[in-house]
Amino acid sequence: MEIESLDQLDTLLTTGSTLCGLRLQGLDLCGHEQALLARTDAYAWSQEATVAHDAFVSMLRDIHDESMANTLDELLQGRRV
Repeated sequence: MEIESLDQLDTLLTTGSTLCGLRLQGLDLCGHEQALLARTDAYAWSQEATVAHDAFVSMLRDIHDESMANTLDELLQGRRV
C-alpha cells in the first residue's frame, strides 16, 4: 500500500495500524520523525534479517541515510560543531 499524503500517514500513526508493507511516496516527513521512530514495528522492519540483502530494502536504506545526512548538513550549516 502506498501512502501519498500526510493525512494518510497521520491516520495510520494515530490508529496504531501496522507499517509493514507500506511505501511512503513523496512525503516530507519533517515533524513526523519522532512518531515514526517511536514505532517498534518500524525499527523491527529496519532490523529484519530476512530482507537485509533485498535490493529494494537496500535502496530504501540508502535513500534514508542520504536524506538524514542532507538534513543534518542543512541543520548544522553555519554552526560550529
